[in-house]
Amino acid sequence: MRRITFILLLFLFFSACGKKEEVMQPSGQFKQLNLAEFNSILKSHAGKVVLVNFFATWCPPCRKEVPELISISNEYKDKNLVIIGISVDENGEEAVAPFSKQLGFNYPVFLTTSELNASFNIDAVPQIFLYDKTGKLIANLKGYVESKELKAMIDKLL
Repeated sequence: MRRITFILLLFLFFSACGKKEEVMQPSGQFKQLNLAEFNSILKSHAGKVVLVNFFATWCPPCRKEVPELISISNEYKDKNLVIIGISVDENGEEAVAPFSKQLGFNYPVFLTTSELNASFNIDAVPQIFLYDKTGKLIANLKGYVESKELKAMIDKLL
């Protein structure tokens, strides 16, 4: 009996080792993001251009823009660009999970909080915030932005 208990404890110990909670979770695991976590993520990407997209699954312009951001993410994957999606959907993961499955996000997606919405003054979606390599906010773009225009802005910052 002792031997079985010991083996069970060893199994539990080793299965828990190496599992580390990360702030930037892969797509498909949607975590609410507060302002402190956002700032930590932004700081962790110093030296890279960061594009933050606030969107909603029910928003037609967002549904057009998100696939374009996925394409931009693919195109710039070997460059210093980080894209982060933040959903403002009230239903949270219930709304975002099927949307993610349908589109195949290739960048991290989080759920917003009222604190984050207030800090960014989110009153419309889509809304893009573009940061330069030093973490300085360069652009606050409200409404749908053409992919060509976004790429031109990104290229200037890279």
